[in-house]
Amino acid sequence: MDGQIKLVEFYQKIIYLCFLKLKKTKMGKGDKKSKKGKITIGSHGNSRPKASKKNQVTPEVKA
Repeated sequence: MDGQIKLVEFYQKIIYLCFLKLKKTKMGKGDKKSKKGKITIGSHGNSRPKASKKNQVTPEVKA
């Protein structure tokens, strides 16, 4: 019985380590949290804020 408990604990540790390995994301174009990833996906957030409408310069049209 004691051997079965140790075996179950061993498998739980293995599953947990595999989960941690899969959870890691690499920085780059596929990462939703990095600036490069946000540019690729086309979203905005803390690392890539939208330009506010107040600061945008509109080109003047000469008539």
